[in-house]
Amino acid sequence: MNERSDNSNIHHLKARRQMIENQLHNINDRIMGRNNTFFPFISTSSGSFSERKLTHFINELVNGALDKYENKKYRELCKCFLYCAITGIAEYNECGKYPVRNASYFSDITDIARHKNNLHLTDMDTLLDYEYRASIHDSVPGERTYWTEFNDGGFFRNSDNAYLLLTGRHIVSSFPEEKYREISHAYELEKAKANGFDTLEEYQKHLDRASVSIDDELERFSSEEMPENTEYATTDDWEENDSDAIELQAENNRKWVQSFIKPELFVQKYMRFRELFFELSMYYRCRLFEDIELMADVFLYEHGFSCLSDNDRFAMIYHRITKLSANVGQDKVRKVKR
Repeated sequence: MNERSDNSNIHHLKARRQMIENQLHNINDRIMGRNNTFFPFISTSSGSFSERKLTHFINELVNGALDKYENKKYRELCKCFLYCAITGIAEYNECGKYPVRNASYFSDITDIARHKNNLHLTDMDTLLDYEYRASIHDSVPGERTYWTEFNDGGFFRNSDNAYLLLTGRHIVSSFPEEKYREISHAYELEKAKANGFDTLEEYQKHLDRASVSIDDELERFSSEEMPENTEYATTDDWEENDSDAIELQAENNRKWVQSFIKPELFVQKYMRFRELFFELSMYYRCRLFEDIELMADVFLYEHGFSCLSDNDRFAMIYHRITKLSANVGQDKVRKVKR
């Protein structure tokens, strides 16, 4: 098998595996009742958001899964997470950097809780370095897409995006000044070494020389030298298109911010979560996200939204899954046995 066909098989395998995993995840959400919206539990009879009902909802979620003697700071950590997950962004537009919709389903809570990147950020230094590198990309003029690594960042990246929209400041503005300088220096030195320089001073001199060279080249070049009816778009054309997209992005962001009742409370809860998450032991960090899933599932079970709440529905689903499991892949097994 040649390399090209081998790579093709890998791509097909990954795509089909992801399709199956997505369907299984969707089935699991439906069985557990996570496809139900939590909005009725946080709104008034007229449909408006209620801070009082939200507090009651969060308390019921936490109390349903945690022992009443549980560590108080851990309970607070869970409540901070739930507040941000429930009132935050559920789906983000990767190309336009604006929220597509607010969180509204129980699956929005469990999906962000089970994200693989949540436990990748093992300490505050790792988190700050992660966020600093994201900020470098976010601040590129005219750039409206995230690196997948940072866009798909789980609870922290999602909440960082909300923090930016609600405060108008990137999360790096909250870093202690000394820590910011330390991370910035380490990043620049890493970039210098990647370009073959041992020190920042040598790299900066190289950049300065390159900048002068480019300026000289641009000075010799003028738009009048371009042939008429050129097939290439001018700088003005690019800037005009870019301006329209940025304005659309800004309008979508304004709409999302206006839908927020207490933006300062979100910021307060998120910053407190960051503090507690790394203050508590690894034991609590590792169990947090599983406990959040359990809280949602217990709530849905006790309120009768879960298929597991009803004996007949549970028996029917279990029977069908068992039958499907017994039949899947049997044709392949028989062929191998021959």
